[in-house]
Amino acid sequence: MNTLQKKPVKLATAVDEYGTRYYIDTTTKNISFLQTAADLKRVGVKNNLFMLKIYNRDLVGVDPYDPNLSKGQISAIMMECMINPYYYLREVARIPEQGGSVGIGSGSHFILHRGNLAMTFCFLHCIDCYLLLSRQCYKTHSTIALFEWAYLFGTTNSQFNFLNKSQGDSDANLSKFKAHKSVLPIWMQQNYNFVESDGEMKIKKGMDNVRTIKNPVTGNWIESKPSARTEEAADGIGRGNTSAFVWFDEFEFINYISVIMAASGPAYVRAAEIANKNKALHCRVITTTPKHATGRLYGDIEMEAC
Repeated sequence: MNTLQKKPVKLATAVDEYGTRYYIDTTTKNISFLQTAADLKRVGVKNNLFMLKIYNRDLVGVDPYDPNLSKGQISAIMMECMINPYYYLREVARIPEQGGSVGIGSGSHFILHRGNLAMTFCFLHCIDCYLLLSRQCYKTHSTIALFEWAYLFGTTNSQFNFLNKSQGDSDANLSKFKAHKSVLPIWMQQNYNFVESDGEMKIKKGMDNVRTIKNPVTGNWIESKPSARTEEAADGIGRGNTSAFVWFDEFEFINYISVIMAASGPAYVRAAEIANKNKALHCRVITTTPKHATGRLYGDIEMEAC
């Protein structure tokens, strides 16, 4: 029997914005994170390794989908996900693939590049962001994975609104969100919670239908919103958008988007103020494929919504 033990990998360390030390996990199997770090270094960005951070050294090399994880490892992974969204995106998140396998752990790794890294950084610092990408550049799936982290770990009792160019497209994004969540480890999906009622512990399930999903653990919920056929309807959709998180997908193709943004501005500002008071996350995320190449459309709408 070979009694030699594998030597632990020596990892560099750094300090986050709060003064807490973390490790740089250069052993990750998610090559896209290593490639993006190299891309940032090549263009002269000094802080080019933060997406490789990991706080718990014992989790380096641990597969979150290993069926033989101990209870201690599961607790450690959950804690790391709560405090470190980059770990969640790098090691845990999976993107379901057409024609691929199904079930827990299926799909591909989250693919990081400079575009969705910028969106992630803005999102985590409550900075409204606008991501313009060509098709097949992981725009939608990247956004869903980021909202998935927030829904499971990033906040509590918060509303998320998904908008698109049609009700069907909004519903489709919510369906994709559920597909993303369904391939996570079962102990991470948060499909139900245990609550005490009349002296007994009972199972509380979350709401889950075509246009709404609610997390019974965190209290977060997501609604897919309709499109507008008239200016009056657009104004109503905007004014009904009092939520801490709003996702406008295919932004430049949404009818009456200037009306929706102008109407939703005050409601979002109020939601953001409440989130700030509670030191909670909030963000408006705008993603789209190109339509107006000059970018003047969004610039005008942004001024109206401020």
